[in-house]
Amino acid sequence: MSPASQRPATNFVITHASPQKRDLRYNHQQQRFSLPASVHHLDGTVEAVNLVFDPDQMTLFSIQAENAIEQRKKAAATDRVAHGVIG
Repeated sequence: MSPASQRPATNFVITHASPQKRDLRYNHQQQRFSLPASVHHLDGTVEAVNLVFDPDQMTLFSIQAENAIEQRKKAAATDRVAHGVIG
């Protein structure tokens, strides 16, 4: 029996993933970007993984991140106006 099959079934249930506080890296030879992340399981265990992007995926991710940041700025500005705070 392999170690993976000995783990409780709840260990395979992922609740979320989060980026680690480490730099995104680029490997020129492999033409890949690697973002260190943590995968959080229902039973509380956490695994370190790398989220790997090819150049096209990284370009799309960059555009999506910029859009989300812009949405956040607009929402914060709307909140300031709604609460009478200017600036």
